[in-house]
Amino acid sequence: MKLLKVFGRPDPTKPWVRRDSVRGILMDEEGVLHMCTSTAYNDCCFPGGGVDPGENHAEALIREVREEIGYEVDPASIVPFGRIDQFLHNSIFGVEEMHLVNYFYMCQGKKVGEPTPTDSELAEGATPIDVTLDTAIAMNVAIANQPYHWVEREMFVLDLLKNPKDTTSLTYTARGELAKAYFYKGYGCAQAVLLSFADVIGMEENTLAKLGSSFGGGMGKLREVCGAVSGAFAALGLICGCDDPADMDKKNSHYALIRDFADRFKDKAGVPSIVCRDLLEGAGVVATSSGDAEARTDTYYKKRPCVELVEMSACVLAEILAEQGKL
Repeated sequence: MKLLKVFGRPDPTKPWVRRDSVRGILMDEEGVLHMCTSTAYNDCCFPGGGVDPGENHAEALIREVREEIGYEVDPASIVPFGRIDQFLHNSIFGVEEMHLVNYFYMCQGKKVGEPTPTDSELAEGATPIDVTLDTAIAMNVAIANQPYHWVEREMFVLDLLKNPKDTTSLTYTARGELAKAYFYKGYGCAQAVLLSFADVIGMEENTLAKLGSSFGGGMGKLREVCGAVSGAFAALGLICGCDDPADMDKKNSHYALIRDFADRFKDKAGVPSIVCRDLLEGAGVVATSSGDAEARTDTYYKKRPCVELVEMSACVLAEILAEQGKL
């Protein structure tokens, strides 16, 4: 599913938990949206919630929509809309730090009964609401200055529904934002790039983190090839690489793809090199080639170009993967 937006920045001092959720966009032929509201917030929220263990997205979506607004979703109508990631610093889910991954789906359904809200939803006065797009936007605009973590997410989706557009550039930007978020969490530059494409690669995040762990600091602080570049090279190999030693055409075309990435990265970053020491020294940072990894502090982020290079690498990688039909 296309990644459309990333909200928030992780706090590297706190352990985090990932939670996957599904959200249903139910809009009828007259343009009426079937959503949720509450007396506690007077908001407009797309029905949905967390994916339970053993559920696939369709099963979770059907269950959540039925529970929250009393609609039975037609499985044949479910179409991916886009993914939105949020990094939250509150205890609403019982943890301090949350990586909330929201999968939005367009779908159709019919009213089959009354909702069955949870105790917490009952306490908030949760109830279904049928609204026009403009009304939903107006209700959320009215509470936009409140610290409700879902409002900016819903506003983003509502705006896309009101003003449809090609989301290609959004996808590139969002992959860069996600790579930055992983880097801010404390992962190395190669790890951050790899982890931001875990869904495309199709591998577990802990495996990708181990794979990328050798490349930080320009290969274990040798200050050779930039980790953000090495991570992208590894991702391209895993997604587009050649596994047949006799297929010289494939091997050569993949080498060409790697060179293409390097050229685009240098062009986007405005630098002549993909070597770590050159990139650091170009930013006025002394590139030591030995020692331990440095603590991630505000000073660390301010003096180094690494977070920007991680973002650029992920953006370029997304662009190339889209051209290859892999994203």
